[in-house]
Amino acid sequence: MLFFKRLSDVYDEEYEELLKRLGPKLASNPDMYTCFYQPEDCTWNDILSASVNIGEKIIEAARWAPSGANSQPWEFIVVKKQELKDSIARFYMENSVLTHKMELTREPHL
Repeated sequence: MLFFKRLSDVYDEEYEELLKRLGPKLASNPDMYTCFYQPEDCTWNDILSASVNIGEKIIEAARWAPSGANSQPWEFIVVKKQELKDSIARFYMENSVLTHKMELTREPHL
């Protein structure tokens, strides 16, 4: 979520600069953005102001996150059962330790 907040901040800053320099029509054009474009209703403030369908808002915003070649290859799974969330968290923690140990064996120049 922190990464998404930062993306929204960068977009807002670029939007405000374009708005001052070029006006609202060009500031709303996706082709004017050097970093990335955030579609309407997918900003941090939109997520915070949502009182219903918050999960859908978050997924829609994440779906538009920048990616290589702008391909957005993301897939999302919503997990509601707490025991499954706990199991996923344990799996992640156990494997992150193993991944870290493997990274330590990597040749320094690679």
